[in-house]
Amino acid sequence: MISTEDNSQPKYYMNFDFYFKRTSFRTMNVYFKNAYKPFFEKWKSQKKQDKQIESSLIEFTQHTFKGLLETLNKEAQFEFIDLVKLLVFSHRHNKNDPYLQDSLIDFSLVREPMYKYSRNA
Repeated sequence: MISTEDNSQPKYYMNFDFYFKRTSFRTMNVYFKNAYKPFFEKWKSQKKQDKQIESSLIEFTQHTFKGLLETLNKEAQFEFIDLVKLLVFSHRHNKNDPYLQDSLIDFSLVREPMYKYSRNA
């Protein structure tokens, strides 16, 4: 006999959907922040010679996403590096570091899913 279960009701485990997505996003963010840390420390030690943080972000991207930058045009490379910057520096969003100014996208795009407990974020 076929069950006459009401399919319009969401499944119980869907109550945790938002929690798992947010936790996954936070975990991903921590992973990339920690993976970038050695590149950032190296840049900080050479900061006087190399004032642009983008060089360390490019090096990190080439190490982490092998072959990706080479497949993108210059504009797409610039945008991708800017997005990586948002991800690896989301914890420094309010530090007023010069390399965090003039970003293409606001830090809220990355921070809201992690710290604002709403479905809209």
